[in-house]
Amino acid sequence: MKTVLTAVLSAFGLLFAVVPASAQVSRAVRECAEAVVTKFGSKVAGESIEGVSKKITTAVTKYGDETLPAFSKVGAPAFAAAEEAAETAAPKLKLMARQGSDALWVTADPKKMAIFIKNGDDAADAMLKHKGIADAVLERWGTAAAKPLNAVSTANAKRLAIMTADEDLAKIGRTDEVLSVIGKYGDSAMNFIWRNKLALLVGANLAAFLANPQPFIDGVTTLAGKPLEGTGKAIAEKTNWTVVLLFAMSLGALGLGYWIWKRPEPQTVQPGPNHNQQASGSFPQSQIKS
Repeated sequence: MKTVLTAVLSAFGLLFAVVPASAQVSRAVRECAEAVVTKFGSKVAGESIEGVSKKITTAVTKYGDETLPAFSKVGAPAFAAAEEAAETAAPKLKLMARQGSDALWVTADPKKMAIFIKNGDDAADAMLKHKGIADAVLERWGTAAAKPLNAVSTANAKRLAIMTADEDLAKIGRTDEVLSVIGKYGDSAMNFIWRNKLALLVGANLAAFLANPQPFIDGVTTLAGKPLEGTGKAIAEKTNWTVVLLFAMSLGALGLGYWIWKRPEPQTVQPGPNHNQQASGSFPQSQIKS
């Protein structure tokens, strides 16, 4: 008997706890519906305040309370999104709730929506922060690029896009780790990587930087000297010395040909009036007499 009484009391307690919460949600929905009609007009949802409230209630029940602000912030696009399939409706409504009408830059573009759904809220925020810049970086590096893009200025987002397009990030290697450093240290890390992208091609330099980025970013430790140790060896190993030798021989041949072409012609002695006499051993009488 005591057990039954305890269960009944617990049930009543739960009921009284739920009713106020439900009433509070209904009140919030009603206020949202009133804001929608006031801001956008009743034609937005094609209903009276009661009808708008029902549509909002259905969406909030289906996709979560956090979607509620989307309707009063965006209006018609939010109601349209609520009618879509759940896999697109939920992220659209949540982004609209967070970013308001700015979210339409992403939600109205299928390509951007695909990036957003695949890589999450940070990716959407990055596309909104760096419009027209972040998309290609996110397509290439995925979720790993979202936080770094949100951590840097537009100027450095452009640098990151350039390094992605030029394959510099791919050539450096360990890309997720490099992006993680940018995500942690922001512009200062991106400035360092941009200035030292050639030196970071050397594996030893990259390893040292990733192991402890702060001293390099702060300028306490530099990569000066280290590139010479690795770079010289790397260049020597990758150099095609046959091509170098042939090139040197070609330069030598060209130089020799030019010298021969420019060499002055030898002077030829022209025969004078006394040439025949001197050759025959006869001389003018005046010379004999003297």
